[in-house]
Amino acid sequence: MQHANQLIPQYGNRLLQVGFENAVFFYNGIVIGDWFGPGSYRQMMQCTDECRLIAPEAMREVMVRHNARTLLVNLKEGSKIDLPAYQLDFTLQQLTPDGVLLTLK
Repeated sequence: MQHANQLIPQYGNRLLQVGFENAVFFYNGIVIGDWFGPGSYRQMMQCTDECRLIAPEAMREVMVRHNARTLLVNLKEGSKIDLPAYQLDFTLQQLTPDGVLLTLK
């Protein structure tokens, strides 16, 4: 969240997150993403045997609907992401064992 805060001047103060609902209070802006409500995970994930993020093009549409340009994904909570595919439409800002921070190109 600290790195995401540093991106606010360039990418705006709206962050779409998957799996970091326990850290939303550390972001100095508006955080979208939770199990229920208008920013629910079901529009960002596809779950069968395991849960994966939707295709990058579809995620871009979700982010545009929520007026967000920054995406934070928790990798420890089991969210799978096709990072090479995402990097075609997104810029990798930070990758840690806990998660990945991306911004729309």
